[in-house]
Amino acid sequence: MSRKQPKAYSLEFREEALRRLQEGTTSIRALAQETGVHAETLRNSRRDARVAGYAQPDERQQNLTEENRAPRSENARLKEEREILRTATAFFARDARSSTRLSARLPACGS
Repeated sequence: MSRKQPKAYSLEFREEALRRLQEGTTSIRALAQETGVHAETLRNSRRDARVAGYAQPDERQQNLTEENRAPRSENARLKEEREILRTATAFFARDARSSTRLSARLPACGS
């Protein structure tokens, strides 16, 4: 069995599809049904255009990127705080163990 060769779409057809996706006037699913192009082909074309710098991320993508920036920086700060607390806990636990050992060796006062 031989594999089907992918359809070759004209440059104008691709540019028009990418323009409509960029404008946000239609979804990938709706454009796929309208044009007969598989939705994954449209997704790949949009991704390739973004990587090549021909298309800008849509507004929704930019908003998600901005929304994710704050939690990421907070997550980094919390990881740093956790590491500091872990180190401090180990330090004080070590100090408590050594003082317990020291008090066990010393004779009790007042007897």
